[in-house]
Amino acid sequence: MKKTVLLALLALLVVLVSGCSSQTEAAPEPEFVAPLLNAEGGAVASAGTPSATAQEEEEENTSEPEPSATRRATRTTTRTPRPTRTASVTRAATETRAATKTPLPAPTGTNTPNASGEIVHTVAAGETIYTISAQYGVLWSQLTAYNSIAAQVEVGQEIRIPVGMMSQRYVAGGGRTNATPVASSANENRVVLGPVTFDWQKLNNCGPTTTSVLLSYYGINQAQLTIAASLKPNANDKNVSPAEVASYVRRQGLGAFVGVNGNIGLLERLLAAGYPVMVEQWMQYDGGVGHYRAVRGYDRDREQVLQEDTFLGPDIWRSYGEFNRDWAYFNNTYIVFYPAADEARVAGIIGGDWNRGAMWQRALETFRNQSGALALYGQAEALHQLGNDADAVALYEQAINAGLPARYFWYRFGYFEALNNLGRYQRTLEFSEPILKAMGLGEDIRYHRAVAYKALGQTENARRELRQALQDNANYGPASALLNQLPPAPPTWTPTAGLPTTPVAATPTPGTEPVPPTSEPVPPTPEPVPPTSEPVPPTPEPTPEPVPPTPEPTPEPVPPTPEPTPEPVLP
Repeated sequence: MKKTVLLALLALLVVLVSGCSSQTEAAPEPEFVAPLLNAEGGAVASAGTPSATAQEEEEENTSEPEPSATRRATRTTTRTPRPTRTASVTRAATETRAATKTPLPAPTGTNTPNASGEIVHTVAAGETIYTISAQYGVLWSQLTAYNSIAAQVEVGQEIRIPVGMMSQRYVAGGGRTNATPVASSANENRVVLGPVTFDWQKLNNCGPTTTSVLLSYYGINQAQLTIAASLKPNANDKNVSPAEVASYVRRQGLGAFVGVNGNIGLLERLLAAGYPVMVEQWMQYDGGVGHYRAVRGYDRDREQVLQEDTFLGPDIWRSYGEFNRDWAYFNNTYIVFYPAADEARVAGIIGGDWNRGAMWQRALETFRNQSGALALYGQAEALHQLGNDADAVALYEQAINAGLPARYFWYRFGYFEALNNLGRYQRTLEFSEPILKAMGLGEDIRYHRAVAYKALGQTENARRELRQALQDNANYGPASALLNQLPPAPPTWTPTAGLPTTPVAATPTPGTEPVPPTSEPVPPTPEPVPPTSEPVPPTPEPTPEPVPPTPEPTPEPVPPTPEPTPEPVLP
């Protein structure tokens, strides 16, 4: 009986021990440093995400809240282990976690575009705008802009992805489609020019891409990356000037005219004559950015223009009001491409503004009749171009105080040029520094900073800015020209002490036999023969030692080996 009870107690003890161990053997979570957590409580890589805030919002919407998932810089080892999950976890939360962990499938051929050439994607649990854009190979910023939505998406929401936008790989020519769904027409009230080849721009590439669209109208088919290699070889360069675009177009054999103070009437006359127009505008997106658009049509009855917008999509009709609002940020700048043989015809359409002095004078009068920061800047720019820098700087600074967009000086540089013309070099350096820091790079601003440094006698600072400008854009001519005007940089002394040197082989003297190399160095003179125990018979006349010649770079000749002394014969 006692034996039976003892065995039962032992069995119960084994069960209790195994039960406790199964509850406490959960693998400890690794420590982490990243401030963002994924659904597993580990660090989230931030590469490729638009911002930490956006990524954080994404993770908050796709992972289960857990007591241990605190957003801290470090996690101490004294934290309480995460308890074992129980069946109380909801099914929806489990499905969300599974969707986050499992890679999303790539789009397949079963996706059928709608009549507008769009794939319609329905947001599933666990998806974000970032995972959807990665799935279809598009820019998330273009996806939100095209659909007019915020970055936060909801389950069941429909996202439209144009088929052309899906070819967003960084390959020359990718994404180019024939943008001709709008029939060409030409009458008094409605004009549509075409065909053109549309392309969805890569990041920061609206200038080269819009240039590509308009060149295609004249039968010149160049991919946007081909053009970018000339206009902005650095993909992070955020600005291409109208003058750079016009210069590139002229190298392709066409004519190009850059004008300011354009208006709807001028656009209509140019379009009616068969000349599409490139305009520099402000895009009302993410705080505002400069943006090029191609205009290839208008409808006077509906008061709309037809644009090719490489960021938002092909064939967009916009009202005159919206168009003029965005155009005013760049004082209605436009670029006309035309066959070189048509220059006189284009000049006749543009009229008095073909003369640049007259154009800026008329622009000054136009902007004086307007109000606000943009009009003040337009007046300042006109005065600067007309040679009145003192009044120009005063108006530039009034415009700044009136409130210009944060990124405005990423694209406009007349203020820096006027400051330098007046000798206000320190102001140029101080005002440009935070702008350059926000941009990351900018060859135009660095050039004007170099001009200021050069005038202040700080040649090495000027050289540094110019070299960096050429790293930002190796094709930027003004930086190369100014760099060549600087005095040569002082030679830099490089210490050589302690560095290994390679011996230089000596050149043999003509008429001498070179000594073959040996593993041991050859002494310059023979060692004396040690005395022997027996006397050596004297030689009648000892041969005198040869006097060594003056040392030369060549090795000395090896003296002949002396005859061995004969051993004495013992009796």
